[in-house]
Amino acid sequence: MHIVVFDWFGWSLLWITPLLWHMVKARRMNGSALSALRGPGSIRLWLGTLLLLCASSGLEAVIRMMVSDTVSGDFFGFAFAQTLIKVFGKIGAVLLLFIITALALRWLFSGLFRPIPQITSTPQKERKTSAGVPATAPVSPKGKNSHPHPVHNLAAPSGKARSTNHISSATGSGNTFGSSTGTVSTKKKSWRLPSMEADDALPIYTQKSREPRSTAISSGRSMAEWATIEQIIPTSAMRARFLAEQKERNAKFAERGKQIHIHRSPVPQTVPSTAAIKPVATALPTLSENSTPLATDLSILPSHVISHVESKMDLHRENSDVPSISASMAAIALPTDLSMMEAVMSTHMPPVVDPVPHQASIATTVYAPVVMEISDVSVSSAVSTAPPVINLITNHSDNDHFHLPALSLLDPASQEKIAISDELLIETGRLIEQRLQEFKVPVTVLGHDAGPVITRFEVEPAIGVRGSQIVGLMKDLSRALGLTSIRVVETIPGKTCMGLELPNAQRQMIRLSEILESPAYRESTSHVTIALGKDITGTPVVADLARAPHMLVAGTTGSGKSVAINAMILSLLYKATPEDVRLIMIDPKMLELSVYEGIPHLLAPVVTDMKLAANALNWCVGEMDKRYRLMSALGVRNLAGFNQKIRDGERREKKVTNPFSLTPDAPEPLSTLPMIVVIIDELADLMMVAGKKIEELIARLAQKARAAGIHLILATQRPSVDVITGLIKANIPTRVAFQVSSKIDSRTILDQMGAEALLGHGDMLFLPPGSGYPQRVHGAFVSDEEVHRVVEHLKQFGEPEYEEAILAGSPVEGAAADLFGENQDAEADPLYDEAVAFVLRTRRASISSVQRQLRVGYNRAARLVEQMEAAGIVSAMATSGSRDVLAPALAE
Repeated sequence: MHIVVFDWFGWSLLWITPLLWHMVKARRMNGSALSALRGPGSIRLWLGTLLLLCASSGLEAVIRMMVSDTVSGDFFGFAFAQTLIKVFGKIGAVLLLFIITALALRWLFSGLFRPIPQITSTPQKERKTSAGVPATAPVSPKGKNSHPHPVHNLAAPSGKARSTNHISSATGSGNTFGSSTGTVSTKKKSWRLPSMEADDALPIYTQKSREPRSTAISSGRSMAEWATIEQIIPTSAMRARFLAEQKERNAKFAERGKQIHIHRSPVPQTVPSTAAIKPVATALPTLSENSTPLATDLSILPSHVISHVESKMDLHRENSDVPSISASMAAIALPTDLSMMEAVMSTHMPPVVDPVPHQASIATTVYAPVVMEISDVSVSSAVSTAPPVINLITNHSDNDHFHLPALSLLDPASQEKIAISDELLIETGRLIEQRLQEFKVPVTVLGHDAGPVITRFEVEPAIGVRGSQIVGLMKDLSRALGLTSIRVVETIPGKTCMGLELPNAQRQMIRLSEILESPAYRESTSHVTIALGKDITGTPVVADLARAPHMLVAGTTGSGKSVAINAMILSLLYKATPEDVRLIMIDPKMLELSVYEGIPHLLAPVVTDMKLAANALNWCVGEMDKRYRLMSALGVRNLAGFNQKIRDGERREKKVTNPFSLTPDAPEPLSTLPMIVVIIDELADLMMVAGKKIEELIARLAQKARAAGIHLILATQRPSVDVITGLIKANIPTRVAFQVSSKIDSRTILDQMGAEALLGHGDMLFLPPGSGYPQRVHGAFVSDEEVHRVVEHLKQFGEPEYEEAILAGSPVEGAAADLFGENQDAEADPLYDEAVAFVLRTRRASISSVQRQLRVGYNRAARLVEQMEAAGIVSAMATSGSRDVLAPALAE
């Protein structure tokens, strides 16, 4: 205690004793020590104590410096005195300290002897009338033909005072404003409707009724102060003139109220659809049956009730979108006692209008969908609801009966936006500068871009600081900021600074419907526009597969790769009809793409067998060559030009014929060709089964299929060099990298690092064609329920038209014959009988011996031996690799 208190201020700390004494005295008087800190003079009391403490501490330090050179206490005083001595000199500092001490003593003791204010617990309502001032002006009893007189320049009375301060003329009692102490009676009467109260005349103010007022005035205020209030007391002439005006006003309102009727019309049991609606005039009841005229003798509500009802009526006039009434409320009739409504409408009557065509009232019009023709609607019948009209995404389609899916099939986006305050972003920028400065890497934060998932801070390195230094400190910086991962962008296109991408504390869900509703997707004219997600600033990102022209998608398990594939497929289905785009899906996992089985866009059933997958790729190669021959014969450069030429010929009624027809005398006309998108969900499994030949087929399609309208989307969860080979990467420039486990995998996909620092769950790096800088995109989420709803919608338009030749395995330039080392009918081989005779004679069933004996290739010899195994001539291969000959030896 001695070190903490006296070593800082010395014995000068005793100057706070008067302040403590003042607080103790205030507590004894008012029960609270804080009352001494409020009121007039409290600032001088506090400021005087503070200045006296500082000045006395400084003087004590000067005295100690004169006695001893060592600092043994009063640290604050020594620092304060030395500062003043450096500025004003020793003499000037001492004089200044004496002046401050004298001024502080004057302020302190003037504040000590000020009176302490008394704190009373009088309620606020009583303090407003405690001086003998009435809470309100005299008000007559509430009745049908009376109004309270306006009172100006007075405080607003409380609810209790307003209900009790009126004068009853029947009893002749005066208006009691209060006793000699100035208090007012606050007894509250129960409020009743105006129609339930008796008609009372305005009060007559007699001299007897004013006597208590004079007593209250003399006790509370002077007569001069009450002169203004006495002027507003009504006289007999004023009351007579007011009664005449009131009768004339009531007569006008009564005549106008006869023309207004309140209808009790039937209400439909269900809410009409969002389709176009029209009023059914026949559903209106007659005025004589279901109408209630307003009463001519009108009552007056209290002013606060009238103002509340007026505000509700104004809102009703302004709001034309009236909510529908449920079926349970439709059967409830209007109350017979409409005194409150009549009083309000009589007092505040709107301009006279014809109530029948008014469309804002629920009770006067029954709505029905356009598609229903209603000739006679009874009062008790309910209007059935028609199915809602689907909001379609318009696009060109030759099939009139096919409709693109509606956006209502997808889950809507959440309306709640997670906003990040600017103060937090600025503070984070300062923290980044501070942490990098600790590592001897000075930078300056220039700005920030907050997005739905991450926030990018633009930093500019100081002169002499290399960008590789910041990249090397990425893990240290993420640890210093308490984050899981930070991605460093060495070059931001179009800017001269670097970027630090920090994850947000709360991620925002991005729905596919948000991307499909965006102008970037709607205004795209390409039939193969795919939706990816949103960038770091929240802008929707879409890609045209025709310009890609192929796409490689890679990422580890759980990174969001399969969800992104589903989002791409749905975006294709929302943009194109089966006449525009056809799909070939290869799904080795048998789970991801099998849900799309049966949609009309499919060109073949979903392929799950890898042997049939190779046949499908072979068919694509043959289709590519066939389309190139057609386009070359017609003199067009791509599929879009071919289809345009076909349409121009149909428009001129001169159809383009097939130049390679088998009947040259009567060639068949050509039709438009759809674009073909081949989707492979797991490339690693396909490469493991087929290997080198699959790689060659994919490379051929990637090199030449763009102009023929055939595009590839390849996905894999094992981004290694044996799956994504250099030949595939060289022909597929557009790549999408999800979260990977190492920098090596990131280099395999993107040829650069960065994918290892992604967050997962749809966070991706999109490398567009012709650009070396990947763009960070947060993928759109699509659930399995949404996929099922869209697929069921598409299945209702008929079965798909499959191409049988895709999975039949027709050889294309001999590619399919040796793809898997087998033949569908190996016994048709002319060397089969010779191979069987050799095996039976030598009792050796090895592939190498058959290959050497017959002088054939390894694949052909393997097929012959496997066919012998199927025929039961030789046994299956043992663990040692040998086979036993089961058939008996040939007779000599």
